Amino acid sequence: ADRQGIDIDLTEIGDSNSPGFWRISSARIKERIAAAFAPGIASDKIEHVSIFALAPIPLLIHLGRCLSNKIPAALYQRHRGTEDWRWRADGPPVRYAIQSVKTGCDTARVGVMLSLSGTISPASLPREIRTKCPLYQMTLAGTNPNPTFLRRAEDLERFVLAYHSLLSQIHQEHPKVREIHLFAAVPAPIAVACGRDPLPRAHSRLALYDFDKSSRNGWNLTL
Repeated sequence: ADRQGIDIDLTEIGDSNSPGFWRISSARIKERIAAAFAPGIASDKIEHVSIFALAPIPLLIHLGRCLSNKIPAALYQRHRGTEDWRWRADGPPVRYAIQSVKTGCDTARVGVMLSLSGTISPASLPREIRTKCPLYQMTLAGTNPNPTFLRRAEDLERFVLAYHSLLSQIHQEHPKVREIHLFAAVPAPIAVACGRDPLPRAHSRLALYDFDKSSRNGWNLTL
């Protein structure tokens, strides 16, 4: 393992309410990843990456998007209580449930709610999305969404399969979709995984939102 690694520090930029936060942070992530994997630097030596990430969800998804799925990667979860990054081996397997919440008149846009760490209410979404767009939701089967559900690496792998199934269902039922508006309450490694896997169709775009508790608007479009 490379002891130096690839470090992307966003702490000096401020918080999500700082001017230019999303633009500057996303640009730094993109530039740092591009430099680390640039031809002639070290890209020919990097055969695998281990990812330990903490950041606002849209930036985690953006990180996954910059890394893509071309380089094999292992994602890790920082566990509450112990504050370590080791996957657990105990506990029942996590199952995911996908449902169509409502239909909509907009054939080009679809809203997706990932209610895993917490519950996302359709009423909290931007008015344009909740009134005009078809809405889909993924949640935990047999238990309520909670921030500590992700304990095992196998549960992350099951999410990736369920996420692929959800995206395939959306494109099958809405062949003209151009934008998927993603509202996510998920653990960090799941957010990165969402970005690493490309959408089923090249012309589709993933629009990312961040939930701002201090704002009346609730969900704000970021990237």
